[in-house]
Amino acid sequence: MQVILVHAGVLVAAFLTTRDVASAEVTFEMRRQEGLGIGMTHGFNNDPAVAAEAAALRPILERAVVPLALLLNGTLSILVVIALTRARARAFFHETEAGPLGEG
Repeated sequence: MQVILVHAGVLVAAFLTTRDVASAEVTFEMRRQEGLGIGMTHGFNNDPAVAAEAAALRPILERAVVPLALLLNGTLSILVVIALTRARARAFFHETEAGPLGEG
């Protein structure tokens, strides 16, 4: 359980220290996907209204992706901690025999 808590702490620390790098990666990936879409359609069927709506949503998505990823990772870590602290899970792990190296 301590490993999962440390992992969650590392996720938060990584988020705080590399937030600008992650945002740049998200921006790059969104622009790359946009370029691939234009390249695959060869510029045909480009509706200006749809392009304007996508341009308006892009900054919102670029700001939201990285915190949402942190939230998802943190939530999963919390769920694992909750699952491992249940009495049934603790009983399962405590009932194991000691291995050849003394673990268990």
